[in-house]
Amino acid sequence: AIMIETASLHVRLQKQPWRILVYAAGKVGPGKKIFSSRSSKIPAHRIAQTDVVWDPSWNFYLRYGYSLGVARRDGEASQVFDSFDLGYDEHIYGFGERYLPLDKRGQLVQLWQQEVYSNTSSAAYKNIPFFVSSKGYGLFINTSYPITARVGDLSSVACSIIVDRCLALDTYFIYGPT
Repeated sequence: AIMIETASLHVRLQKQPWRILVYAAGKVGPGKKIFSSRSSKIPAHRIAQTDVVWDPSWNFYLRYGYSLGVARRDGEASQVFDSFDLGYDEHIYGFGERYLPLDKRGQLVQLWQQEVYSNTSSAAYKNIPFFVSSKGYGLFINTSYPITARVGDLSSVACSIIVDRCLALDTYFIYGPT
């Protein structure tokens, strides 16, 4: 694993299985886990081998929160996605103008500019690919492609970000507990 430490954060980049873990440092909740990407728990270097036995727990764990990856169709990148864990008491706010509850937890949020004919739709003119968590961090998704955010709607413990027609996922993790 690779460790990156600042005065405010400790970041652990786990290589196998791939996972990002972010912990608070300093005076504000030292050692408290702030963010963690969802791990596939699948031995990636062995997937092509025939001796890998599929573990049924993978289906349960991954059913609504896929780890970092790219879906390809006909050799072209068609979607890039990543998921992270949601704490039982964590709330997510943002994504721009919406005519739905402010807390996005439990919602499917689609970010794509489109004509809005009323305020009873989830469509919006002012989509912003940024959200803030009640845990003190924000995540900016740097893309102009359509984004789907499944904020604990299929699984109450996972948030998945899916970007269509994209080659790579470019995100910025922003932290500030106050």
